Amino acid sequence: MATLQDIVYSAAINLLSALVFLLAFAILRLQPINDRVYFPKWYLKGIRASPIHSRAIVSKFVNMDLKTYIRFLNWMPAALRMPEPELIDHAGLDSVVYIRIYLMGLKIFVPITLLAFAVLVPVNWTGGTLEQIKDLTFSNIDKLSISNIPPGSKRFCAHVLMSYIFTFWTFYVIYKEYKTTAFMRLQFLASESRRPDQFTVLVRNVPPDPDESVTEHVEHFFCVNHPDHYLTHQVVYNANKLANLVAKKKSLQNWLTYHQNKYERNPSSKPTTKTGFWGLWGTRVDAIDYYTAEIGKLSEEIINVYNQKYESGAAFWPDVHRRLIIGLIIAQLLLLGLMSTKEARELTPLLVALPILTIWFHVFCKGRFESAFVKFPLQDAMVRDTLERATDPNLNLKMYLQDAYIHPVFRGGELERPEIIDEEEDNPLVPTTRNSQKSQSKYSSDVSSGAGS
Repeated sequence: MATLQDIVYSAAINLLSALVFLLAFAILRLQPINDRVYFPKWYLKGIRASPIHSRAIVSKFVNMDLKTYIRFLNWMPAALRMPEPELIDHAGLDSVVYIRIYLMGLKIFVPITLLAFAVLVPVNWTGGTLEQIKDLTFSNIDKLSISNIPPGSKRFCAHVLMSYIFTFWTFYVIYKEYKTTAFMRLQFLASESRRPDQFTVLVRNVPPDPDESVTEHVEHFFCVNHPDHYLTHQVVYNANKLANLVAKKKSLQNWLTYHQNKYERNPSSKPTTKTGFWGLWGTRVDAIDYYTAEIGKLSEEIINVYNQKYESGAAFWPDVHRRLIIGLIIAQLLLLGLMSTKEARELTPLLVALPILTIWFHVFCKGRFESAFVKFPLQDAMVRDTLERATDPNLNLKMYLQDAYIHPVFRGGELERPEIIDEEEDNPLVPTTRNSQKSQSKYSSDVSSGAGS
């Protein structure tokens, strides 16, 4: 059985592991090469410049300022002391709610731990069961557990009573946090500035069409079925392929620049290259024309992708609540099974009520608060729309959303974005490339009604 030494070893390993990970995080965040990883929002807001520029070669990758390593944990108390409104403005609501999750854990478990030591530890310690079993090796730590209580003892009533107290205390803390988080989310959504995702709907599982591409299919569907609300769309692609294409394009651009400079220095001889692997074999062609053509093929292949946003406005809180409820139910069922092995079956009905109460509490909180995490109140939405029209009456949402989900490589000006030609600005008909008779008959009524109007 477990001894005090085993517990000390286990605690030391856990604490040492936590300390190592904390030190690794604190040291890595100080390195210039990781600056964009740990401070992305500052770069997006334009209030932080890359420390890699205008530094020595070694200083571009390693922080050589020893003073920063001495005070590398100063940010932790500062973050905990920062008022929540200021912290929301600085790091977002998600960060604030993550901190509240840890604080909620302390609110739940610190009182439970103190109460368990005050009530359950004396009850278990004075049970005397382990001492009466012959040839049993045990330690003083084992005497603190429920195994030291004899089967069928009335002492189990203390465990049942404490389980109710622990459950209702957990209900109270979770309810208060759910209520507070829901209020903070509504306040955050009502006060935040305009964002593209407020005008965006994610559409999944678009069915394939033999006559149209995905983008043509989506545009045709929404123009026909939602003409008064549809503005534009952006197909989401795998950014890994895009990153490879961008890297390939940069390599080709470097080779093109090299051969152009070489030709400018010696115009009498045009540079050539081979089209095979690394230019070692294959057909010998004009290098400038070859790399120009290859880059041209890539401006056609590179496409826009979704630029991910990390602020969810604490939309993940219902998942946190659900996981807490599941953990609570598992603990209650384990206690129920343990009591059945301890010949305390008369207490079973009292324990069966706990999971039922927990499920009821989950349903109650879900009905009371979850709508705040999946919907936005109509009254607040109308206030936002009224203020929007008053402060920016000439807002063109289509132009605002046109570049909202452009991949970052297009924002840097390194690539030419394909020009968006809106053929439907002055055209009441919805163009389609469908050729099958079935497709034509399916949409003939829409085209006819559009032409008639």
